[in-house]
Amino acid sequence: MKTQKIALASIIAATYASLVIFLPVISFYAWQIRIADALLPLSTILGIPAVIGVTIGCFIGNLFAPWGSFGLIMLDAIGGSIANLIASYIAYRIAYNKNRLLRLVATLCEIIIVTIIVGSYLTYIFSGKIDLSPTFIATILGIFTGSVISIGVIGFTITEAIIKTLYSKNK
Repeated sequence: MKTQKIALASIIAATYASLVIFLPVISFYAWQIRIADALLPLSTILGIPAVIGVTIGCFIGNLFAPWGSFGLIMLDAIGGSIANLIASYIAYRIAYNKNRLLRLVATLCEIIIVTIIVGSYLTYIFSGKIDLSPTFIATILGIFTGSVISIGVIGFTITEAIIKTLYSKNK
């Protein structure tokens, strides 16, 4: 069982990193639709392997960030990984093996957490400070919009499709 969990975490990490690396135009900057973030809600049905996978995958993917500075790239890699770790772990705690409503609540929590953390440190990357400036507001709005699409729409839909498929096969 431990080997399966390690394999699952590895597959999720590789998928996440690949999506970020091969879709850089929509994976970075203030207005982004990070398709890889659609993997975050998997923590509500796959548990800790998904939490570990999206955390490691984000770190690896963000090492390819276009910031031109090792320090800013590391800020993005560490900050994004922390955002994914917190968001997916909280979602896991809220909804693991529970009902659709709790999975939806967990997904909304992921959107909010990713928006606040990533929006804050990206504002710093863009402007060198975090304050209630137009840069901060635009970045938060951009991350929120992208997160609603990737985590909320795509991720929740994928998660529910997996649940439906597993449920129908177990009948």
